[in-house]
Amino acid sequence: YPVCIGEDRDSIIWMAGAEGITRWNYHKETFDTLITKLPGLDNITGSWSYFTIDSNNNFWVLEKGMMLIKWNLSTRQFTSFPLPGIPTLNADFIKGPWGNFLWIPTDKGLLSFNTQKEEFALIKKSDGLYDDHISENMYFDDSTNRLFTGFNNAFSWFYLQDVLKERKPVPAYITEVTKTGDSLSFAGDTLLSLSYKENSFSIGFTGINYDDGENNTYAYRLFQKKPGPFINIGQQKTVTFANLTPGHYTFQVKTILSDGTESTVPTSLYINIAFPFYQSWWFYLLCAIIISAGLYSLYRYRINQFLKVQTIRNSIAGDLHDDIGSSLSSISIMSQLAKSKSPEALSLLNSIGENAAAIQENMSDIVWAINPKNDRFANVLQRMNEFAEEILEAKNIGYSFISDEAPDNLKLSMGQRKNLYLFFKEAINNAAKHSGAKIIAVNIRQQNTFIELTIKDDGNGFDYSKIVNGNGMGTLKKRAAEMGGVVNIISAINEGVQIVLTFKIT
Repeated sequence: YPVCIGEDRDSIIWMAGAEGITRWNYHKETFDTLITKLPGLDNITGSWSYFTIDSNNNFWVLEKGMMLIKWNLSTRQFTSFPLPGIPTLNADFIKGPWGNFLWIPTDKGLLSFNTQKEEFALIKKSDGLYDDHISENMYFDDSTNRLFTGFNNAFSWFYLQDVLKERKPVPAYITEVTKTGDSLSFAGDTLLSLSYKENSFSIGFTGINYDDGENNTYAYRLFQKKPGPFINIGQQKTVTFANLTPGHYTFQVKTILSDGTESTVPTSLYINIAFPFYQSWWFYLLCAIIISAGLYSLYRYRINQFLKVQTIRNSIAGDLHDDIGSSLSSISIMSQLAKSKSPEALSLLNSIGENAAAIQENMSDIVWAINPKNDRFANVLQRMNEFAEEILEAKNIGYSFISDEAPDNLKLSMGQRKNLYLFFKEAINNAAKHSGAKIIAVNIRQQNTFIELTIKDDGNGFDYSKIVNGNGMGTLKKRAAEMGGVVNIISAINEGVQIVLTFKIT
């Protein structure tokens, strides 16, 4: 049941109906094909009811009223053109081509398609037609280049060259900017500056089109650095943005006419939303200055405190050396003189002299310990070596002192330095007096942040399980505890003694 018939330039007759498209071969006088499906398209059965064929052998047809399709019968090539308009035009018929134009009657005007430029144009009642609802009843007078179209009880005609003139793009104009219901001062400026609290606002715009302005549509985009695609919002003339982060933005909008003609250059509005003061560069700089000043003040305070402590240590060392040391020396000298003049007090004076000498020696150790010049670990090793060498040579005991090379920057606290030296002194004195050893070996090594001191002799030894705090064992444990370290004593009868002290450098 054909409802539309056309002839191509090869005198082939084409018919469209409910079952699809069929072809009558005029030369063979027979129907030679029935087309119900084409490559890349859905089933066309019943959907291609109206078509037209131009002189270039192009088969033009509407696909479900939404797409114009050009099918070249010679090359078999398909090209599709979406119908313009939002909402979609309701179109079923196609006429022409007349004057290189296809004509598509719709319920919103007469749609034309330039087959050379492949562009749509919509002619409406506002352009002079009797009505926007166009019927399929049209006639073209090629002698006058006039198109006639019928309506109920009326008809309209027009010269193609008068109506189908090229439409110029229409720019968009930004009309207002509002925030939370209040209009901002805006006089067509290209730069809008807002505070960080004004980060929610609306932008209004329009395109001035005297021919068909009510059918204008619009597209916009908002970006910071890299432009993105435009967003088509139909006939809406306002867009709203909420809670934008501070920074620099570019807003662009363009007008789209009913035939698809777009603004040549989009209208731009540059928006600057200020950062809050606590996010500004000067606030960060001020915070950095304050923090730096605070850290420097703390540094200077600690340096001053350190210098005060050093001054006090120097003063104490000097006072001890000058006053108490000289007084003890005087006591020792006077006791020697008294012994030569009073034999009866010899025993008492010997005791006084020995105690004074011991006090003087202990005082010398204290003065050495608090002197800042001796903070370096190398100084501690030197004093320990000198003390052991002096004591053990007097006892005819063989002696070896082995230590890792101390780094120049390795320093012990005053408390650790004092306790380490006194621990070593106590252990060497005990070995010299009680061990009966022939050889004493001292080994000091550093393992990361730990110091390990080992003192080993080949003397008589003792049963450690029967010794609690005798022979200075309690003193050694006390010194180790004050350094935050541990001491391990290994001994057995006739197998010598090994003392191992381990502590962390603080």
